[in-house]
Order: sequence, then C-alpha cells, then structure tokens
Amino acid sequence: MVQAEFAAAMKQEVAITAALQQHRSAEQELYEYIRTSELSASELEHIARYGALQRQRIVDSQVELMRHGHTMQRIRERLVEARQKREAIDRLEERHRDRHRAEVEREWARDLDEIATQRASRSDMHTSLEVA
Repeated sequence: MVQAEFAAAMKQEVAITAALQQHRSAEQELYEYIRTSELSASELEHIARYGALQRQRIVDSQVELMRHGHTMQRIRERLVEARQKREAIDRLEERHRDRHRAEVEREWARDLDEIATQRASRSDMHTSLEVA
C-alpha cells in the first residue's frame, strides 16, 4: 500500500520536475529571442508580460516541488516504518519456525529412543530365551 503510494508520488515528482524544466526552457528561449531580435516597444511589453508569467510558473513549480518533497519525506518515513514492522514480523515467524522445528526434532528423538528401547527389550528377551 505505501509502496504504491510512493511509486505514484515518484511519478508526480517526475512530472513536476519536467514541468519546471519546461518553464525554465521557455524562459531561456524568451530571453534568447529578446537578445537576438529587434522588437518594438509594444512587442517588448507583450514579451515582458509573458516573461513575468513564465517566471511565476517557475516559482509556482518550485514551490510545488518543495511541498512535494515534504510529502515524499513523510512517505519515506512510512516506508521505513512499514519495513521495520515487516522485519519484526519476519523475525517472529522465524522464531516460531525454529521453535516448531526444535519441537518436531525432540518428538522424533523421543520416538527413536522409544523404538530403540523396544528393540533392546526384544533383543534382551530373545537373548534370555536362547540362554534358557
């Protein structure tokens, strides 16, 4: 569950970063266009408004990326917590399997001892009958 949320958040982070890069590229292209073109005052005014819009988009994307970073940190903390819980459960299951395995081995040893005792008793009975 947390892993799916983390994967979705990573995709969102990639999308935010891509949008930020796109806004920065558009701003650079705009500056390059201004630098290399002879523009009238009205064109410069229009471009200045567009440039301000691009700058605001960049700032908005940076803020969104920063907020998303906080969200990612919370998700990472939950992932660590989930991993720790999973490891604790795994350790408990391993202990349970070890205890069960030891119990089965003790039962087998008891059964083998009983079988050996019965064989020894029979062997003793056969030996005593042969002697008599």
